[in-house]
Amino acid sequence: LLRTSYPPVGPVEVDSTGRVTRLTLNGAAGGGVSSRSENLHSPTENDLTLINVDTAWEFADGWEARFKVGFSDASSEEVESRAVYQALNTFTYDFTDPIFVSLEPGENVLDPGTDVDFSDPGDFSHNQSRRIDTNVDDRDVAFQADVERFFSSSWISSVSAGVRYNEREKEQQRFDGRLSSSPGAIPLSSPIAAPLPVSDFFDGESSSNIPASWVAVDFGAFLADPTVGAGTFGVPQRFIDSFTISEDTIAAYVQANFESGIWRGNFGGRFVDTDQTSEGFLGDGTPISQSQSYSEFLPSLSVVAEVSDDVLIRLAGSRTITRPTLFQLSPGGNVAPTSLTATLGNPDLDPFRADQFDVSFEWYFGSEGLASATFFNKDVESFISNVTTQSQIHAGTQINDAGEDVSDAIYTVTRPVNGEGATVKGFELSLQAPLSGLPEPWNGLGFLANYTYADSESTIVFNGETITTLLPGQSESSYNLIGYYEKGPFSGRVTYAWRDSYLSEVRASDVQRSNFTDAYGQLDASVRYMLTDNTTLTFDALNLTEEAVYLYSERKDRNRAYGLTGRFLSFGIRAKFD
Repeated sequence: LLRTSYPPVGPVEVDSTGRVTRLTLNGAAGGGVSSRSENLHSPTENDLTLINVDTAWEFADGWEARFKVGFSDASSEEVESRAVYQALNTFTYDFTDPIFVSLEPGENVLDPGTDVDFSDPGDFSHNQSRRIDTNVDDRDVAFQADVERFFSSSWISSVSAGVRYNEREKEQQRFDGRLSSSPGAIPLSSPIAAPLPVSDFFDGESSSNIPASWVAVDFGAFLADPTVGAGTFGVPQRFIDSFTISEDTIAAYVQANFESGIWRGNFGGRFVDTDQTSEGFLGDGTPISQSQSYSEFLPSLSVVAEVSDDVLIRLAGSRTITRPTLFQLSPGGNVAPTSLTATLGNPDLDPFRADQFDVSFEWYFGSEGLASATFFNKDVESFISNVTTQSQIHAGTQINDAGEDVSDAIYTVTRPVNGEGATVKGFELSLQAPLSGLPEPWNGLGFLANYTYADSESTIVFNGETITTLLPGQSESSYNLIGYYEKGPFSGRVTYAWRDSYLSEVRASDVQRSNFTDAYGQLDASVRYMLTDNTTLTFDALNLTEEAVYLYSERKDRNRAYGLTGRFLSFGIRAKFD
């Protein structure tokens, strides 16, 4: 935890860009830097009930009706326990390598004349015990009724209309309790101390700067301990992070399908009415409630021109809305008083609306070959973006790990806001080519490839400041390369997906920098084998080459996070019952 109150006690090395690459620190008034080992244990129970009924009825010649009823209830219960132990020492970091940062503990403040060893339990003492209970319930009820009329002697081939009602509610209750200790008061005892249960941390990487092992805890002994275990303190409700969000939507729509000569397609519109209510608490437990409603008409048009037997031209235009997630509508959020950070919701969020248009040219060759080019343009209103600012928050009394009241401190606050507008325009090139001319058994091979270029710009006005930047989450370039084999009961494919770096978080402050996610490519594979007409064996492998995710602040040498999760393998069986 490197605070601005930690004075440098050695030479400061700065590169040509002004970035501090090496620095030795001590705590305020010589109290040492708090080097912490934080251990997390979070068993979670998830339950899902899903019921869907879908039926169709031809009630007259040329008439068909369809009805759908759906119900789902998803609940989760998580009991999160944290054990934090700390050493106090001088501390040197070296950012010469922005990914594999060198962390070098120095003199032990509690035992002058000796250096701290991250793997020695005797150098650590209890800092914090914490328990967080989070219960989430997400319920969804939907009903849909459609009717379609078919015509045999008109350029209008059919007309369909329908209504859909959807009621959704998400409820979260969070309980949070902690016990804090002063440095050295409760040593890390033998039953609780444990070695790091990972022997190959960053094994095979080309750097040894970062520690590969450090002291950890045995959670069974920690939870049962009468001094620091969770049974020694209360776990009151965390009001700022407890809420109920409900959303009711009703939609009516109509669509006409047409076909005449070389032309075919559809046109129609949807009217949607949405009611939302966000209920939560102030930091002191005072209930609050906020509601909003909005209605939209969403027209659409799709036209296909069959220029020849193997050439098509498609034109499409529509207006769409994307609603905020129910979590984004929370009136509260998560507040971390020790790091002085907060992630809050925003009940005032509007959906973001987009007017989009695209045209594509498609050439079909052979039995399954396709080459296409698509050009698109989207004008987006009130898009939702996460913005980080420096401000005070009103979340009740906030006590940090040192026992200090930081309720009135300046926090780094991240919340979703509506932007003023954004544009995305670009093109996509795609090719699908089966290699059917190869001899047996290779005539099941083929490949697909696509490339997308997107030029984006967005404008955000927040706290009186106008920010013109990229559209968050949108890469400029991305592509997919897919090789496949399909023959008889066997099918398999290998996919490489790559995307360019993109803006992940906007920071509306002179002292903060916008955050980016670096370019990333991932190699996946999947295999399917049909044992019978109704039974299929499956195998999936994700991130075969174990690529890492890298997040940075404004420039690539300003590391925010480096994550290496390895490859993921899954086996399964899929069965259908007739």
